[in-house]
Amino acid sequence: MNEQDKLWIEKCKEDWNYTIMVDNDEIFVVSTEADEAVYTFSLYGYEFAKALLQYIGCDADWV
Repeated sequence: MNEQDKLWIEKCKEDWNYTIMVDNDEIFVVSTEADEAVYTFSLYGYEFAKALLQYIGCDADWV
């Protein structure tokens, strides 16, 4: 997870004008005001899940 990903996660937590959309092959942010995608995360799927768990402080690793 890169720094931009982390910044967008925090922005989405703080600003209800942004929603994180989860698809089977990408995860992206949509502006609820403009109804359009404004950011695509660098990871998706199980790679995103692992990185997100690590970002929130969990000891996550591959099996």
